[in-house]
Amino acid sequence: MNVVRYKENEIPPLTPDYEAKAKALAERLAIDDSGIDCSDIPELDEFDFKYAITRTEYQAMSKSERNEYFHAALAAKEADRAAKKAQQEVERAIVKARHLARQT
Repeated sequence: MNVVRYKENEIPPLTPDYEAKAKALAERLAIDDSGIDCSDIPELDEFDFKYAITRTEYQAMSKSERNEYFHAALAAKEADRAAKKAQQEVERAIVKARHLARQT
């Protein structure tokens, strides 16, 4: 395959055929935002922001450091979620116990 290079001021004009194909493709790919179903995407929560890093921090890391960070952050996120779920279960048990105590 040959590589064709042009300087910015030397780019040839689009052919009518190519322009028509590009316009047809753009129309076919254009969709209204209301047509996008996002219901299967989980909402961001406090844990997503708790372990976020800045772009500068990300770029300063080596590939192995990034990998290690993301594995550690993922494990910490899962531990936080498990702890929160356990806390909710304890709170539900307390409410249930109080309810049962009132009945007696």
